[in-house]
Amino acid sequence: MPTVQTNHVTGYLNSDIAYTLIQPESSTTNQLAILLPGMGYTTEAPLFRYTIGLLLEAGYGVVEVHYRYQDKKYACSDIEEAVRVDVGRVIDSIRSTHKHTSYLFVAKSLGTIALADQVKRDIFKQAKSIWLTPLVHLDDVYETLLTSHHDALVLMGTDDRFYVADRLNEIQSNPKIETILKPSLNHSLEYADDSLQSILVMHELMKAVKRFIYTT
Repeated sequence: MPTVQTNHVTGYLNSDIAYTLIQPESSTTNQLAILLPGMGYTTEAPLFRYTIGLLLEAGYGVVEVHYRYQDKKYACSDIEEAVRVDVGRVIDSIRSTHKHTSYLFVAKSLGTIALADQVKRDIFKQAKSIWLTPLVHLDDVYETLLTSHHDALVLMGTDDRFYVADRLNEIQSNPKIETILKPSLNHSLEYADDSLQSILVMHELMKAVKRFIYTT
């Protein structure tokens, strides 16, 4: 059975930011996956739940960051700055007590803002990353993907409200990035009116995620 530990750090606006560390059955691993969810799409949602299973099967430790920016205290705050600060402090806390040599990020939507910030750090020069519905309309996210030297997988749908065709086309020219762009999928990487087809496409996307996880 995997072991699960929950802790917290003091984040932006002096908020408590909880995080969960899941260690695989073989508790000694040098591989760590860091999961950065969206605003309302938590690590309990399908894309993350199945990805966590795949990561544990592959021998990764997993960190889930649990920020909650719907709280009214953030109403007049810079959420982009908050997620950068909070994720950085969680990662620094983990690194102060655990030693890993291999890192993989999985970020969705809002989390891709923090991911674009973290991959600039020297410690993550060799990190792999999975970008679920990245916010490519934001220059920092777009430019990070466009110029990235990290191995990365991008999953997005054409009915995502943050999809920008010209920017995705340019990102696809980066040889370090595998981009899977699915027609008619929304921001949850689902079909709006077809649950069964959403299940089938989830299976297809998870096969791509598994292949990427096992790619050295």
